[in-house]
Amino acid sequence: MTSTLSFLARRWRASIAYAERLVADVDETTWAAQPWSEVDANGPLWVLGHLSMYGPVIAAVLLDQPIPDTRQGPFARGTQPGDAMASKEEVLVRFLDGAEQAAAALESADEARLSLPNPVERLRGALPETGDLIFHLTTVHQAHHLGQLSGWRKAMGLPAVSMF
Repeated sequence: MTSTLSFLARRWRASIAYAERLVADVDETTWAAQPWSEVDANGPLWVLGHLSMYGPVIAAVLLDQPIPDTRQGPFARGTQPGDAMASKEEVLVRFLDGAEQAAAALESADEARLSLPNPVERLRGALPETGDLIFHLTTVHQAHHLGQLSGWRKAMGLPAVSMF
């Protein structure tokens, strides 16, 4: 019987592959472009920079290790797309490394950890158990930001990318 974490690991890997397809044809000159003058849009630089913070969090939570603080840094929640500059290669490497850490943890963690209290105390009100946090980060949070990236592509005149 396939475990819940095994299913989640497969979907996580699929979302990472989708993220890679979303930026494969984005060149360095438009990496941080803002297609709308009246709105700061979350484009590839910010979206993947932001998501790169969460793979290590997923791994740390599942493996009972110290959890990185995601409240600070140029890609933290509440920052603006123009707050950070980094190359496409630098952000992609960080994103993919963190994603692999999370995938490995999803594939090896003890499923019993999901029923433990969420170790990120500030999020316990909304996400009371570890499973709530892990499912949120690997599905809702990831999909939310990849959707932003898909909208950014459309605004930039780039073609749609298949999720599969």
